[in-house]
Amino acid sequence: MKAIFALFLSLFLLTFNVSLLLNFYLPTAYEDNHYKITLMILNYISSKGDIDNKFFTENEISHLNDVKALIKNIIILRDFSLVAIIFFASYFVVAKKTKIILESLFLSGISIFIFSTIITLFSLISFKTFFIFFHKILFPKGNWSFPKESILIRLFSEMYFFEATLHLVLLMFIESTILLSFFLIYKKYKKT
Repeated sequence: MKAIFALFLSLFLLTFNVSLLLNFYLPTAYEDNHYKITLMILNYISSKGDIDNKFFTENEISHLNDVKALIKNIIILRDFSLVAIIFFASYFVVAKKTKIILESLFLSGISIFIFSTIITLFSLISFKTFFIFFHKILFPKGNWSFPKESILIRLFSEMYFFEATLHLVLLMFIESTILLSFFLIYKKYKKT
């Protein structure tokens, strides 16, 4: 039960961070029209708007549809994880097993720290390889590679994804530190 609770907590934090970045981390847009197109794309993949086909190739639209489906799944996983956290936490409190919650914080904190460290190392060693690897897993149709003049590449460059990844792992390192701190404070408090 402890590991399952920790898993849901870790999944919630990861998916929450992704949705947070999606809503607040915009690529740099140098022209007013690019800014409008960027917002249109972000609204579309977040299911908050439609896409104007005149700006994109068929392959780009296909990829945006795949990204939209991925984002929907991330949001579903985030929401399901939150419900599971509330359910398990409520059960542990009612059953007077709050120690399991605190031990789960430790497991989740360690898991998030290890995951963040692995992503950071791969990103710093060769972000391009890391980027391609994840795209091959997440978008097996192969419709994610575009020429340099593509509007998607111009708006969402590799540097954008590198910076977004660094922001993601920074959030995760902060969260793992908070989770581990709660556990350590609890352990110190229990000893006294």
